[in-house]
Amino acid sequence: MINIISLINSPKRDNKHNFNFTFFDAIDNKNVISNYTFDKDIAKLFYGRQLKNGEIGCTLSHFECISKFSNLASSEEWLVILEDDFLPEEEFFKFIEEIKNVTASTEPEVFLLGHSKLKKKNNWVRLLKYPSYKNKTLAGVDFMVSNSNYCGTVGYIINKSAAKVMSEQKDRIFWITDDWNLIENMGINVYHPKNPLVYEDLNSSSETGNIVHCSHSFKKHAIRNIYVFIVENLKKIILNKRVR
Repeated sequence: MINIISLINSPKRDNKHNFNFTFFDAIDNKNVISNYTFDKDIAKLFYGRQLKNGEIGCTLSHFECISKFSNLASSEEWLVILEDDFLPEEEFFKFIEEIKNVTASTEPEVFLLGHSKLKKKNNWVRLLKYPSYKNKTLAGVDFMVSNSNYCGTVGYIINKSAAKVMSEQKDRIFWITDDWNLIENMGINVYHPKNPLVYEDLNSSSETGNIVHCSHSFKKHAIRNIYVFIVENLKKIILNKRVR
């Protein structure tokens, strides 16, 4: 099952895709109203700021999409969620065909198919900054556990178990959509792609109100990248020693 989250008046709906999918009408609290309530007060306490309307709408859109999937009385075990500004790699099409034959784990799992604000040429910088701690293969694609967070929701796949865990939070929705650390704290295993299957179209505008810019540019953020690289790799060395 594949859902593309898109505002009902988005020009990106004109993009042609050669695979089966359904548009999910994104929540904007004007044209499309959510069935759920976002707790702005808890969000402000948790994040230390008032969240933008676009951020709230994005969270409610993804939550409602996942909640509907969790309640579906069907044999579908996986839900692929894409935002309408995604750019697929050739491997993406093979993956969505292969995943149909993969039985989902009973463990709640989310596999990110890509990171937002990332250019393909800068993926090696991301891997250096955020090394893997545990690897897992799904439908022939390599994923990893990583400390990276707030890396977007341009594309991911979630199993039924994870969807049920997340839908149980319906009475206290307060998080930013891509706060993957918080989602892990719900008891969901989150995996990041070694080589993304989708990228974000950086030429498009952000519907959350955030500035779309390129992350992990080594030239642009050289000092910070070196610092993060050293810290994250030291963490990996320490963790590996503890495991032994």
